[in-house]
Amino acid sequence: MIIVGLARCIAVVIIWTDLACGDGEAAAVLVALNWIFQVLTFAVLGWFYPSVLPGWPGLAQTAMSTSPYQIAKSVLTVMRTPLLAGDLTRRLGERQKGRRWYETTLPKRGGRKEVLPPTAQGPAGRPG
Repeated sequence: MIIVGLARCIAVVIIWTDLACGDGEAAAVLVALNWIFQVLTFAVLGWFYPSVLPGWPGLAQTAMSTSPYQIAKSVLTVMRTPLLAGDLTRRLGERQKGRRWYETTLPKRGGRKEVLPPTAQGPAGRPG
């Protein structure tokens, strides 16, 4: 579960790249490749660790009623949902207010709260 919790952190790479005035396009490509890699490896490792690995040193193996394909579908759901929500938010924001407003005014109103760790945020995402 720790590995699944880290999956959402790949999007922070784009934010930090922007803050460092780095190459946003290259960061987006690397995040996309990382996203694909995570879906594939989570599916295989989610099956391998409880089903195969314990048998090597002679420990009891866990019989699983799930397949790597089912694990991949679950991981895709977890990782795809925020992506689709962000895309929808951007499309609606640009349609209602325009691209310029969305890219200049909105970030000033929202601030850079996304770079704060969750423990540093108070109620409703406000810095504590």
